[in-house]
Formats: sequence, C-alpha cells, structure tokens
Amino acid sequence: MKNETCLNFTLLFFVIVLLGSCKSVAKLPGTDTPITGRLALQKLQPPEGKALVYIIRNKSMGMIAKLHLDIDRRVIGQTKGKQFLYTFLEPGKHLIVSRGENVSELPIKLEAGKTYFIHQKPKMGLFSIRSKLTRMEEVEAKRYLSYCRLSKSNITFEGF
Repeated sequence: MKNETCLNFTLLFFVIVLLGSCKSVAKLPGTDTPITGRLALQKLQPPEGKALVYIIRNKSMGMIAKLHLDIDRRVIGQTKGKQFLYTFLEPGKHLIVSRGENVSELPIKLEAGKTYFIHQKPKMGLFSIRSKLTRMEEVEAKRYLSYCRLSKSNITFEGF
C-alpha cells in the first residue's frame, strides 16, 4: 500500500511538471500552433539595418528551471528546457547575460543583415541550474532549433 501511494504521488508530480512546461511555449497569434524552431527559421529574417539573434537552450536538463536572459540590461525573456528566444538588434557591440545560479556573460559584435546563434548550455548547480553562453555555428544551431519551441516570455513576436 505504501509503495502504491508513493507511485501515485510520483506520477502526479510528473503530470504537473509536463502540464506546467507546456504552458510556457508561445503560439502563433490566433491559433494553438506552437512556434517551433523550424518555423522561426523559415519565417524570420533580420530587418533592414538590424541583426537577428537566437538564444537556444536545447537540453532538457533542468526542464522546469528558468534561466533569465537580458541583452544590454534589457530583459529578453526566460528559457526552460528545449526552448529558444530571439530578438532583433542594432549593429554594434552588445552584452548577452544569462542568469540562473550563476551569471554567464557573452560580449558580441553584430553586423546588420546577419543572423547569430547563441547556445545557452545548462548545467546542474548546487541549488539550481547554471548556464554558460557560447556562439554556435549555423549548421549545429539549426539542428538544435529543429526540436526547440519559442519561450512564451519572448519579448517580441515580430516576424510572425
């Protein structure tokens, strides 16, 4: 009887986690269709005079733990496992910051008309999730994006 109760609580926990993580995904305006990485790659282009930046968290490690992102002290959004964010930025120098149990900073110089891919690598920390930001090559980034979804907290839905 005790083992059955533990199993029931475990199953309930996983159902709650799964339902909670589904709600944090952005959907196309007016539909129930989630915005996937594949869709973003098809639709999004850098507007004239700006760069397109993707921040990709492709790992499910710490699936429900949020990592906060900002660029030049402006909030961009939060990611959970297998999610991404995007934004359009002016050319020039910028500082991308990921905050979890640690703070990871990535200075970057952007050119207008180009697309940049940043990998937000999650790692287990002592009490929460940690992260490290690195630049990614386009081929690898597109593969990672193919199984990620846009975080609901993304600050813009421009381009969709």
